[in-house]
Amino acid sequence: MKLHRRQWLLLAVLICLLLAVSAAADSQQLLSLLSQVTTEPLFSGEQAALTVDGVDFYGIQVPELLLSAYPGTDGALPGERSEAVQAAKEALQEAVDHQFVSHTQLRPEVIDLFDSHLETLVQTLYDFCQLDRTPRMDALTSYLLNLLPELPAAMQADIYTVYKARLIDAGLDGSLLRSGESLPFYYYAQTDPDWASYPFPNANSSSEQNDTMQNRSCGVMSVSMVISQYLHEEIDPLWLADYVVDNGYRVTAHGVLDEFMPVAAGLYGLPAPEIYYQEPADGQEAIDWDYVRTMIAEENAMVIVHMYRGNYTSAQHYMVLEDYMTRDGIDYYLIADPYQLRSRYSEWGTSAMADAGLNDEGLILSTPELVAETCSAVIVFPQDKTDWTVTRQSEAAVQLPLGGDDHA
Repeated sequence: MKLHRRQWLLLAVLICLLLAVSAAADSQQLLSLLSQVTTEPLFSGEQAALTVDGVDFYGIQVPELLLSAYPGTDGALPGERSEAVQAAKEALQEAVDHQFVSHTQLRPEVIDLFDSHLETLVQTLYDFCQLDRTPRMDALTSYLLNLLPELPAAMQADIYTVYKARLIDAGLDGSLLRSGESLPFYYYAQTDPDWASYPFPNANSSSEQNDTMQNRSCGVMSVSMVISQYLHEEIDPLWLADYVVDNGYRVTAHGVLDEFMPVAAGLYGLPAPEIYYQEPADGQEAIDWDYVRTMIAEENAMVIVHMYRGNYTSAQHYMVLEDYMTRDGIDYYLIADPYQLRSRYSEWGTSAMADAGLNDEGLILSTPELVAETCSAVIVFPQDKTDWTVTRQSEAAVQLPLGGDDHA
């Protein structure tokens, strides 16, 4: 790449600063001097640096002189905890429009954990910078993560689309549990202390005027799981709950009606789902369970089921059918139940219901026959939940900023 006059002047300044530091000086002195340079030493390349899903992306050229300011490799490895990890997560969550860091990554139990999502982001950033190194939360990584919010919007979008594609391919695109385990989908529990006590009142019912999210938000949480999966990011279920209350969609007993699910999908730009009924009225379609199974197992569709009193609840309840699988010769739906209380299940401990082994009480396996037995309605979102279109927005030879003053 040809260097313009301004870039030569920058290199000359950097060389002079480097010579000004004695051989005994540590890297922090050099970093302090480098932080005073406000011109732009980073540039995108002239040729593709990496290819993802057939799309070529221009990389970020990092000058060797800048790399020499970070000679060490000390820092947390994936799976370890570090204050640098916490600082990076908080900074990215506040400063970047794209969801590089999600709500579940910021929970107190895991905020300082170098989790699988952050590891994927760091590796993606390395690849854009054409750095052959193992992900580690050292000074260079912190510098690059600090730089990310300052990159042009097009370059941020390129990094984000590759990051998401890699999460999806690795089966990591989902929520992070408090244990640090990554789920392959997005999960919300109405019993979660993050929002269990949040008001969710029904003004038309004297017995539900003091209700909270824990009491009646199963429908909101179920559709939040679905929307998050299709958007490939965690939406705010509290915003959707407020929308329900403020716009008259809050109803007695089960929180929202089946007909709210298309409304919620439309709020986030998703196609309206198909709704089928166990006992259809005029103009309604009956549930075809073979079709439901095929859509989940073969088309990667998502399904919300509206249950009535019986095997899963003592009242009415919404849950999500995430997947269809066979274990020990028995066919099961993988169910994401937003209410985490297994003592409610009438068949728990039998072959009809089993632990999904995903370290969360709300994630269970249940036979199709048991689901059908007490299901009043099925809401099918037919699109493929794994769809993600990789596109490039940036162009070659774009100047990129140095970053802020804090490079440590």
